[in-house]
Amino acid sequence: MSPLSGCRIALRPARVQRIRAGLAPTRAMLVASVLLAACSHPVGPDYVRPSSAVAAQWSSGTWRAARPADDQPRGAWWTLYGDPLLNEFEQQALAQNLDLQAALARVTLAQAQVASVQAALAPQIVAGAGATRSRSSANRPYAVPNIATPSTTQNEFNLSAAVHWEADLVGGVRRSIEAAQAAADQASADVQTERLFLSANVANTYLVLRGLDVDIAMLSRLAQAQERELALLRKKRAAGQANAFDVTTAEGVLASSRTQLALQDSARGPVVASLAVLLGKPASEFAVEPGSLPGHVPVPPVGVPSDLLERRPDVASAERAVAQSSALIGVATAARYPSLVLSAGGGGDSRLLSTLLQAPSVLWSIGASLAETVYDGGRIDANIRAAQAAQAVNVAHYRETVLGAMGEVESALGTEHALGLAMQAQQDAVDSAHRQRDLVQNEIQRGYATALDTLIAELAVTNAERVYAQLQAQRLEASVYLVRSLGGDWKPAGDADRQGAIPGKQASRAP
Repeated sequence: MSPLSGCRIALRPARVQRIRAGLAPTRAMLVASVLLAACSHPVGPDYVRPSSAVAAQWSSGTWRAARPADDQPRGAWWTLYGDPLLNEFEQQALAQNLDLQAALARVTLAQAQVASVQAALAPQIVAGAGATRSRSSANRPYAVPNIATPSTTQNEFNLSAAVHWEADLVGGVRRSIEAAQAAADQASADVQTERLFLSANVANTYLVLRGLDVDIAMLSRLAQAQERELALLRKKRAAGQANAFDVTTAEGVLASSRTQLALQDSARGPVVASLAVLLGKPASEFAVEPGSLPGHVPVPPVGVPSDLLERRPDVASAERAVAQSSALIGVATAARYPSLVLSAGGGGDSRLLSTLLQAPSVLWSIGASLAETVYDGGRIDANIRAAQAAQAVNVAHYRETVLGAMGEVESALGTEHALGLAMQAQQDAVDSAHRQRDLVQNEIQRGYATALDTLIAELAVTNAERVYAQLQAQRLEASVYLVRSLGGDWKPAGDADRQGAIPGKQASRAP
């Protein structure tokens, strides 16, 4: 597109006559330059958002369409878990995390760069004042041959102001502003990405910690029960009511439980330290009391893929990078065209301060310079090709980001669905283990079972409940990953079977 295409300047005949009659050629050129720079279309391509491959629906299960929320805050999605301590940790991380603070500083930097580039559209005005007292040499070369010039001591006072402006004839500066604004928008999107990933990491680390706490509590209860059973077996052995095999078997089972308990205890410390780093605190001064897993697994309604583009901050960041590279093509193309610099200056110069502002002391200048590159060895063309290639790279990255976002959502949905089915099946296993333990208790009362049978039945119940708790923790972690994949908060669908509850199943016995 030509820089002048679409340019329309309408002047009335009387105004044209006044310009012709009242303006000197230089002043007329200044006015024409200003009008030309104001109405010319910037060189380079106008930005068009690149297309991307988007599927029509999700393949994992039946999901209700969500309403786009691109104009709303992503919200404190972690409150859906109903855990006050998690809410507190999330707020601390958002206030103190150092990576997030660095991302916010980059936004301030990008906004300052936008203001700096915008300043190029305005003229530069410089004002100055000076006062000098000087003595000239009596032996200096003669100004007039054979006529000596005496030494003189005199004052000089000056006052000056100058205006310098480079007309944006072809829109190179305007394209630079577009590029800087796109970079600032990208930095803002990166902050949202950092917030999202930070809050997801805090939630995920917290859930891992709570999963360990639940497992440690189960193993502790199991070990205590096994210690009581072992003590009972040893008493029966001493009384001749139990054999050595039962005692040694109980001792081996107890030792195995203690080993697993020690391993889980050792795994807790690094998780707490990781959480401290996310919260911006020294690990040595941070501690978390044992607790339980949230009882609610929030599952959001999932929208069509086009909604995803409105929610994911990393997708928005990649799209802004494309916009920036598109504008930079115009910046590179502007170097092909001439540059016009307009300048004017004025002031006063006098040997007496009292006459500095009088008419004889006034001086002024006005001028314009036009320059264009005649030969540069192909540098400008190479820069244009480089800018076009950079845009192609960013377009490919944007499309890859969209596809990656789609893949993450598909994976998260599939994992959440599979873990929900696994929890349902494991609940059956928990119920079966409880029934088996009840049967063993009945058999003991009838004299058909031993204390070792009770020990084995209790171990089966604990193992089944541990697996259920591990699946619950994994499903909670999968829901966090789904939140991150969707780009933030959601509105609950209100469907009981999509809010973490398993239809027809109650996990009353499972912890």
